[in-house]
Amino acid sequence: ERRTAPGSTYGNDGRYDCKPWRQLRMSVLEAEPLCRECNRKDRLTAATMVDHIKPVTAGGDFFDWNNLQPLCDSCHAKKSAREGNEKKKKRNTGDLSA
Repeated sequence: ERRTAPGSTYGNDGRYDCKPWRQLRMSVLEAEPLCRECNRKDRLTAATMVDHIKPVTAGGDFFDWNNLQPLCDSCHAKKSAREGNEKKKKRNTGDLSA
């Protein structure tokens, strides 16, 4: 069973369950098995997630290799929380461009 954070659109997007996504995800993790964010900080951490650099909800291309990055669970959770907070902040200020 997949658990999603409150407000997440992940669980509502069937593309995450399709074969092309699963194959692309595995290809990304095989090509770059370490968390990109941890690697920038000289930490070696296995990547477990494939993240959309520009969120799909913000216009990022779902299947574009160049819009994908491998992250560990911790870095992915931090990035998702940051993006959620930015989206909420824009919604609260009336800026609906995000």
